[in-house]
Amino acid sequence: MLKNSNNKNDENNLDLDAISTLFNRDGFVLIENFLPTTMIDELLIETKNLVEQFDPQQTLNNDNEEVTIFSAGQKQSTNEYFLGSGDKIRYFLEQDAWDEKNNSLRVPKINSLNKIGHALHWLNPVFKRFTFQQRFQNIVRSIGFEDPLVVQSMVIFKNPRIGTEVPDHQDATFLYSTPDPRVMGVWLPLQDATETNGCLQFIPGSHRTHPLQKRWIRHLDPIDGRVYMEYVHRDWYSIPGNNHHIDSDEKELLNKSKFISVPASKGSCLLIDGLVVHRSDPNLSDKARPAYTFHIFDQGFVHDKYDDDERKILEHQSTTTSKPKPKPKRQWNPFNWIQPTDQYSFPRLYRNGHDDDNDYDGVSSDFK
Repeated sequence: MLKNSNNKNDENNLDLDAISTLFNRDGFVLIENFLPTTMIDELLIETKNLVEQFDPQQTLNNDNEEVTIFSAGQKQSTNEYFLGSGDKIRYFLEQDAWDEKNNSLRVPKINSLNKIGHALHWLNPVFKRFTFQQRFQNIVRSIGFEDPLVVQSMVIFKNPRIGTEVPDHQDATFLYSTPDPRVMGVWLPLQDATETNGCLQFIPGSHRTHPLQKRWIRHLDPIDGRVYMEYVHRDWYSIPGNNHHIDSDEKELLNKSKFISVPASKGSCLLIDGLVVHRSDPNLSDKARPAYTFHIFDQGFVHDKYDDDERKILEHQSTTTSKPKPKPKRQWNPFNWIQPTDQYSFPRLYRNGHDDDNDYDGVSSDFK
């Protein structure tokens, strides 16, 4: 955990070297007093506006879909409303919020939502200005991301008494790149996240000790032509026959005592490595635990090897010839659930010598 010096919420007070060291050691780092609470209040106001705009019945009529209940990779298996949300702002309900018999909500609308996603960072002006501010660019650079793209964003509500448990997982299961996973989550509590309302829990260092075992991939059914999602072994493409499937209810046998709770106050920021194992308990309290989170993929060059202790990129090794081999760039995996479209490309968090690219709109000034 790091505290911004003098509680000034000043980006110039950040110890970027310490952030990088802790992130590489533990797979996550909590930066307290990262943002002024007034800045978070603007996100809360905008979130309230988005909730007020949500009309479940109109959503049904416009999208011709069943109401989408969010359930960690299972209920979305063949749901186009979910699979098509990567370049849109869409609403996802909690498991017990919808009354199918009466075709209506069981609880007040503000308490019915699990999350709103997945292109808030690009389509909503308030969240866009917030996401692309200089503070985030600085800390992502300090981690060593060379060419970061923002691939998704969402508000997660974790409502009181209805906010569900999120089981052990690694973000790279859902957001994978080749030849190596290079994804980071930026997680910001909009209210205090405590041990009673479902703060995040981590196994420190598990990004180095727990290799990715499974992935959640798109699969085209050759019979009905529908796209659905399934859990498969990480190297599913090299496994002969039909032995690549993994039961979606499979539980990893992780020692629960290794998890540590990481309470995070409003205005703090959590950086999360795509391979670190984390989870959260259900919210059984009477206080909500809303958070804004966005995920970044580094499509920078693939380097030959990493130092396991520091995880710092080493210099590309020369070949026996006088001319070194060109370094390949990481690729966003085409089997991931979220994909760019003909109308929408993942935007860069910042330019990094890519002056010829036009998919970055220059939003870099600090959030006001």
